[in-house]
Amino acid sequence: MKLEQISLFSDVTLLMHFLCWPDSVDRMHNQKEKELEALTEMLAA
Repeated sequence: MKLEQISLFSDVTLLMHFLCWPDSVDRMHNQKEKELEALTEMLAA
């Protein structure tokens, strides 16, 4: 995965956070952590 893709991924995820902000912030935070873990695993592979 290229750095540009990671940057775009982060921007999209942040945008989704703002759009869904009123809805269960904790759930969104947990989802973000899962996405980061998956991304880290992909980079390490």
